[in-house]
Amino acid sequence: MDDQRLTRERFFSSAEPEPPVSVRGAIAKSWQRSQLSGVQPDGFAPPYAIPDTEHEHRLLRATRPVLQRLGEQLSGCSTAVVVADARAQIADRWVEDDQLERQLDRIMLATGFSYSEDHVGTNAIGTALEQGGSATVAGGEHFADVLQGMACAAAPVHDPRTGRVLGLIDVTAMHRDFSPLMLPLVLQAAANVEQRLVDEASVDERVLLARFLQAARRTRRPVVSMNDHVLIENPAAAELLDATDHAVLWEEVRRAREAPTAPDATLQIGHGGAITARFWPVVDGGQLVGELVMLDPQTPPRSSLRTRPGNPGAARSAPTHLPLLVGRSSAWAETVAKAAHYAQGRGRVLLEGHPGVGKLAVARAMHELRGGDGVFVVRDAADIATEGVAAWTEHTAAVLAGPPATVTIQHLELLDATAAQKLAQAIDRMADQSEVWLAATITTGVLGARAPLRDRFPNTMVVPPLRQRADDVPVLIEHLLGKRGCAPEVLSALVGQQWPGNVRELREVLHFLCMEREGGAPLRLTDLPPEYRLRRPRGLTLLEQAEFNAIVDALSACRGNKLHAAKRLGISRSSLYRKMGAFEIHWA
Repeated sequence: MDDQRLTRERFFSSAEPEPPVSVRGAIAKSWQRSQLSGVQPDGFAPPYAIPDTEHEHRLLRATRPVLQRLGEQLSGCSTAVVVADARAQIADRWVEDDQLERQLDRIMLATGFSYSEDHVGTNAIGTALEQGGSATVAGGEHFADVLQGMACAAAPVHDPRTGRVLGLIDVTAMHRDFSPLMLPLVLQAAANVEQRLVDEASVDERVLLARFLQAARRTRRPVVSMNDHVLIENPAAAELLDATDHAVLWEEVRRAREAPTAPDATLQIGHGGAITARFWPVVDGGQLVGELVMLDPQTPPRSSLRTRPGNPGAARSAPTHLPLLVGRSSAWAETVAKAAHYAQGRGRVLLEGHPGVGKLAVARAMHELRGGDGVFVVRDAADIATEGVAAWTEHTAAVLAGPPATVTIQHLELLDATAAQKLAQAIDRMADQSEVWLAATITTGVLGARAPLRDRFPNTMVVPPLRQRADDVPVLIEHLLGKRGCAPEVLSALVGQQWPGNVRELREVLHFLCMEREGGAPLRLTDLPPEYRLRRPRGLTLLEQAEFNAIVDALSACRGNKLHAAKRLGISRSSLYRKMGAFEIHWA
């Protein structure tokens, strides 16, 4: 212990501390993190917060029987057992020895106090969380002076359904009573807790089933009983819903839980019908375990609404959908109706929308709706950078004056005043009997040459961003993945994203995942990048949304390293943890 104290003193006194060769690598790295977080060895002040009993309920319900058995095994030993949550806040403790209990009170290893590394430095609880695995810290390995006389071992408890850390089990003793057996003991305890969580999930399933049977016996209407990992439905619901509908329905369940009251929800399902969903919480012993959903179809299904690739002929016969494109939300239905209307006319159409929404794809679909006669020509204003203004405008004018075709001018916002004026003149020269059907795309919020050219496009339609089309996300995923498919929890996670890059971002994410995961197996939640496993909170202000996005971007760029992410954001690590807690960002 004296050698460790001397090593620590040399470490703290060095201007640029290097990992001491006489200290375990994990401890040296923890010392560095602690020092960079601003923790002082002689300044010990773990913060206190009122425990979030609702958040901890599931963890404590599973750990308390294990704590009791572990306490019985340690009876007569001067050892304490502690439970901490995923933020390193102490949630519960068991200690039999009066002297040790007084010592734990002195070092504030008690309910409500935080033992995270950025508050108290190197310790088994905080260090295990930072390492993402078990940790043992004894005597002089502790960063804080007041912890020098202690020894502890901690192991994380993972949620068996999501793999996320729910909390930790810690065994603490005086350093003189340290035993190497403390670590295997706490690892076994953590494994026992995780098994109880599995068994608990089975209890939830039985409760959901009982509530489902009770409701299903009284009605022939579609009935669903569900939580985030179980779904039970009667034949009427199974005939009405598919896997993508289940994800949309679960998203509505989440919305209903966040509302002060649980209003009915009207949904568009994959077969094209509208349904009303009514929600009733399923509770067991005061604990919410799931939701009972009664479904009431409003309109008969229309199998043609969800367009399948390779069937453009059917699309032309009924302009209620766009060839090769999919969607079922009300926002998409309005887009389809406008596109079908404008496609049948001879007027010029301006397609407006955010980057990645699919403006060019809509223009191509409108070309198919018109019968696909002639060629589909795209003139991209971005090509001016390589072709030059004169060559680009001359070529575009020639296309507009040419044989029958559908011409789409892309990225109008990139045109400067000269190019915009020449394009306007070329459009004016188009004869009324011209067989060229003209469309153009422009990015929302970018002025550029928008004003002088708007008069040349009497018809304008806005392609909505994907965040306004949450009901379309499961359909798009099914369309993009084809036979590969994905697990329901993947659909649920992706439905909850904001998708600033819109359909293009969704397509790129799925393409990347398919490239990474070979073999054609369905995608799982663990395949998603961490930032896409997070659900965006609802009801945030624009400022809060920007802050949430900045935190997620920083964590992603730093591969989950909280210290580096905090430095990137220009805040302390403790501030980052507080903000992550406020936004319910759980980053493994």
